[in-house]
Amino acid sequence: MSLPNSVSQPLEKQRTNIYTMMLVLSFIALVTGSFVSGYYFEVLKKETGGDAPWNVSAATPKQPT
Repeated sequence: MSLPNSVSQPLEKQRTNIYTMMLVLSFIALVTGSFVSGYYFEVLKKETGGDAPWNVSAATPKQPT
């Protein structure tokens, strides 16, 4: 009993399945989210005058004298 000769049959290209499409869509979502969040933080930086919104050094209370 011999093994079948696989050289005589041409290989078929595998069709795209749902998992490949999910991988592509998740990659597109990650790239889009990165660009949108970067744009949002740039706009926020311009609106606040260049300081990060989590910079709370200006909000420290003054010590009574």
